[in-house]
Amino acid sequence: MIKYDQIFNLRRIAQSFRDAIDAANKVMADPEYEARYTDSSREAVTSAIAAVKYNLGLSKQPDVDGYADAINNAVDKLEENKYVVLFLDDDGTIIKDGYHFVEYGDTVTVPATPEKDYDADKHYAFLAWDEDTSACSYVTDDLIFTAQFTGTNHSYTETTVDSTCTTDGSTLYECTGCDHSYIVANGDTA
Repeated sequence: MIKYDQIFNLRRIAQSFRDAIDAANKVMADPEYEARYTDSSREAVTSAIAAVKYNLGLSKQPDVDGYADAINNAVDKLEENKYVVLFLDDDGTIIKDGYHFVEYGDTVTVPATPEKDYDADKHYAFLAWDEDTSACSYVTDDLIFTAQFTGTNHSYTETTVDSTCTTDGSTLYECTGCDHSYIVANGDTA
């Protein structure tokens, strides 16, 4: 005959195991479970559940507790995937504040608008990132964004400085769109 305290113990044994299985099932039911957690940590949960031997008697309490502990430990140790988010200049270099190492679902702030130095022919304005940065609000994969610039030919104003007794004359050419400028001595060609 089974006494009341034995029935209570059987219920307690079953409950700790059921709680562990319920916790694992709840986490695994998350639609983002596979994307959120690393393969190895998901495999640990699956292995802990697969190792369970069912229909054990009251004398196997330590085994049942061990199964419940193994499942709970595997769930507690689920490791979120980590991703790299890069913001690159158009030449492929990482811009200031352009490297982020984040966990699944983190938010990344898009860096300040990058600038590109002018060259001898053009000055540049930021146009856009080559990919939609809305993915930065909930990161679920490695992301790379490259700055796109539009170039405009320099347009110059001329300021002529006449020759004096002590200095040669020159013409200063200043771009109206950027800080680019150069000087040509009188008699030279621009």
